[in-house]
Amino acid sequence: MREFGEYFLHQRLATGGMAEIFLATKRGAGRGTPPLVLKILLERNAKDGSVIAMFLDESRIGMQLAHPNIVAVYDRGVVNGSYYLAMEYVHGVDLRTLESRLDDRDERMPIA
Repeated sequence: MREFGEYFLHQRLATGGMAEIFLATKRGAGRGTPPLVLKILLERNAKDGSVIAMFLDESRIGMQLAHPNIVAVYDRGVVNGSYYLAMEYVHGVDLRTLESRLDDRDERMPIA
């Protein structure tokens, strides 16, 4: 576990081309408070104005959306030059893993 601003990063969940995703909790959160996800822009992208603009657009749009089928975006900010989004954590298998398992079985995800 490491500190990141007002959050504690517990485990890296994934790394992509733009950012890393961590399971996290907010400092001072009460016992039983659900974990959340922190999406932290990769250091190599932190100086690229167009990547930062896309990241900030994602956070701005995400914070305006409220729907049961869309992950909630709770917070955004910068810690020591690292841009981040704090989002709802949804427990379960990620879509890439699910698709891979279906491919291994030569199956497709049902449309329904």
